[in-house]
Formats: sequence, structure tokens, C-alpha cells
Amino acid sequence: MKELLKIATILHSAMKHAMNNDSSTAPPPGLGIKLQEVKRARQLASEIGNSGAALYDMLGAEQESREARQRALAKPLNMETIERAVQDSITQLTDEVDKMNTQLQQLSADEGSLQSRIEKKKAELERAEKRLKSLQAVRPAFMDEYDRLEQEMAKLYETYLERFRNLDYLERELDQYNQEEQEKLDERDRVMQALQSKLKDEERRILRGETEANDEDFCMFVVFTYSCIYLLRISIIW
Repeated sequence: MKELLKIATILHSAMKHAMNNDSSTAPPPGLGIKLQEVKRARQLASEIGNSGAALYDMLGAEQESREARQRALAKPLNMETIERAVQDSITQLTDEVDKMNTQLQQLSADEGSLQSRIEKKKAELERAEKRLKSLQAVRPAFMDEYDRLEQEMAKLYETYLERFRNLDYLERELDQYNQEEQEKLDERDRVMQALQSKLKDEERRILRGETEANDEDFCMFVVFTYSCIYLLRISIIW
């Protein structure tokens, strides 16, 4: 009740200050301290409410708890059983403490091993960095030959491109020439077929008596025609 009276006094004084603040515009002295007290009072009021609810629940279960407590008190105390239980608890706790100490020792050993490995890796890293810097500073012996071969390769590549372009040009010219020659051959074949057809027509006309011609003219015509055909065949072969 004394503790509740203190809280009630704080709450009552806070309400008075609140009413005075509503009636007057000038803030009272020590307002910041009072506000902190109000916040503390609200917090204590919330805790009191929670504690009261918990106390109410406990009081509700007091009947069963009282019966269990009385039964426990009515039983005769066996000191040997109690000592044995206490000794078992002490032994269990001792074992757990020993296990924890063993784990701590293992962890300490692992920590030392890891630390030594870290130091070793750091030393290896430093040596590797120094070696890398020394290798970067020194020009390898094969670099001169590499530069020379690279220049030669560039020249060979230029020669290759030039020859490739020339070859492509020559192939294109050859295709064009072959096409023109094929067209000439086709034209000569057409001319030769026309001459042969004309010669056959002239022979048929003479044999039928449709055209009067002496033997000399006919022979000259035949010789001329076959000469043309022979020349066309020779030109085709060549």
C-alpha cells in the first residue's frame, strides 16, 4: 500500500499540474522533470496492471497449489535421497563444466592453429607479391623474338590479303572469260547448224530439180560450206 500510495501521489500531482496548465498559459517551473515523472508513472501503472493480473491468476490457482504444498510438506524428509539428488546434480554440473573446459581448450588450440596458418598464408602472399613485382619489372628473354615474330606475322598477313584479293580478282576474270567463250561457242554452234541446215536444203532443192545450177557452182558452194564448218570446229577446239 505504501508503494501504491507513492504512485497515486505522483499521478495526483501530475493531474493537478495538468489542470493548472489548462487554466493558465504560463508553464510551471520544473515542467520537464514533471513530464518525466508522468512518463515514469505511466510505465509503473502499466507494470502494476500486469503484476495485478499475474497475481490474480496465481491466487486463482492457490487452492491447487496449497494442496500440493501441503502434501509435499506432509511427506517425511529423506536426507539420503536429497543428498543423492544434490550429489547427482553436482556431478552432472561438474561433467558439464569439464566438457565446457575441454571444448574451450579445443577452441583455443584450433584458434592457435588457425592463427599460425593465417600467418603462414600471409607470408606466402607477401612472397608471391614480391615475386610478381620482380617478374613484372624484368623483361623476359623471349619478348624480343616475340616482337620480331609479331612484325613478321603482320607482314605475312598483309601479303596474304594482297594475294587473296588478286586471286579473287583473277577467279572473277576467269569466270567472266569462260562465260564469254561459252557464249562464242554457242554462237558458233548456231552458225554451224545454220550452215549445215542451209547446205542440206540446197542439196534437197538441187536433187529435186527445183534449182538449176551447174556442177561447178554447186561444188564451190559445198566446198565453201564445209570449209566454214571446218574452221568453226577448229576455232571451237582451240
